[in-house]
Amino acid sequence: MPMVHSSYGNIHIDENGYVQSIDYYDESSGELNLIFQFNLEEYEATYGYRDSHYDILDLGYWEYDSTYVEPEYEFRNLVNREKQ
Repeated sequence: MPMVHSSYGNIHIDENGYVQSIDYYDESSGELNLIFQFNLEEYEATYGYRDSHYDILDLGYWEYDSTYVEPEYEFRNLVNREKQ
């Protein structure tokens, strides 16, 4: 099962990006509960593949109230520069 890593915990997702479960590092980190689905299609369009482990900053996601949160593009630029 793919996993999304954040500073608040690890989020287990299915192959379509839907949240299956969350392992919190700290029970007061309730903001992860707002996330409904991660945008794996956009990630694949950007990088050309899907992965088994993701950084939350590298993924866009939908919250339960239909809000879409974009990936952190500054993070992507930094990571891509370090890979070159």
